[in-house]
Amino acid sequence: MCQAARQILVAPAKYGGHNGMYHNDHPALLGIAPSLQPQLVAVLNTSLANSTWKGIKNIKLSIERMESKYALNLPLPWGRSEVVNYILALSMEKLAPSTIRVYVSRVASLHKNMGMCPGWQGDDIRMLMRGVANLPKNSDPAKQRLAVTPAVLRVLHSRLSSSPAPDLTKKMVWAACCLLYVGSLRSCELLSPSRYSFDPTSTLRRCDVELAKDLVNGRRIKYLRLSVKNPKEFRQAGTVIVEILPCPGMFFCPVTALTDFMRYTPGYPRSMPLFRSEEALLSRDWLNKILKEHLDPVLTYGVVRTHGFRAGLTSALAKCGVSDDTLQSLGRWHSQAYRSYIKMGRNLRLSTQQELVSKISEMAETNWGVETTLLVQ
Repeated sequence: MCQAARQILVAPAKYGGHNGMYHNDHPALLGIAPSLQPQLVAVLNTSLANSTWKGIKNIKLSIERMESKYALNLPLPWGRSEVVNYILALSMEKLAPSTIRVYVSRVASLHKNMGMCPGWQGDDIRMLMRGVANLPKNSDPAKQRLAVTPAVLRVLHSRLSSSPAPDLTKKMVWAACCLLYVGSLRSCELLSPSRYSFDPTSTLRRCDVELAKDLVNGRRIKYLRLSVKNPKEFRQAGTVIVEILPCPGMFFCPVTALTDFMRYTPGYPRSMPLFRSEEALLSRDWLNKILKEHLDPVLTYGVVRTHGFRAGLTSALAKCGVSDDTLQSLGRWHSQAYRSYIKMGRNLRLSTQQELVSKISEMAETNWGVETTLLVQ
């Protein structure tokens, strides 16, 4: 096999290529003249949509996590023992049965794309999945996921401040949390997929962040403009501009937190991910680990993870009377809302967001002390 063909069949790193995940003897190359193999590989490499490549990469990361956490060895191709180990490991992560089925289905698709035959079809696997679905639900209230509130942010800020972690790491984590909350962002729009690698086509980089100035309701303000790439609702390649306004006087002001972090790291290359410490890149898994370490010991009735930031702000604003249409548009909650967000235009988005920021500030000033009493032991 020629070298060009070998490189693409192993798959580019950004698509999740990994030793052991792909083999070098793809059936599609059998009988193909060596001089034409690079062309065939190029054609095959563009036959799958970006979303499919992204799914392949996500499955690779999932398999690697399960291998590391449960001391497994899961090289392709899989037989019965590999898929059983994978299903059991996913069930230990408390994933929903429907989610586990999706993961296993994607592994099967990966086999087929690589010219392999999934070797685990049978009644015993179906029985295993039925058993996973029948496992008793976790009813322990301490394990219920909480929506983030200003009270939770206050506790997190306090515990981060007293943490022995490096100052750079603390500033990075706090800035990310403020952006996730006030910006109603998804973790995948802000963070790297892992601590040691990133995809420039989806990860937010320093060059994607701008501190802008504009007139909003007659006042000139500084705000953040993020070029978010490949949002969940936008299936084609591209970006969407997300504006995040300051929260004057609030301890969780995203503009202040991010500016503080970026001043602390003036020499970081603009082509690198925005959130990067001396240790590693900030990934969702790492941030969830930090949240677990700092909040789980003190919250009395649940846990906080990354999705709680986005859900928390939306829930709080809904209670303040903000309309569903406004929340869906500014939060880009589904494809129709995404289109509405684009059509709103920058001036209307900024004006609407300023009203929401005022509500956030009022809510924080009136409620956070009471909520902290309820949340913390």
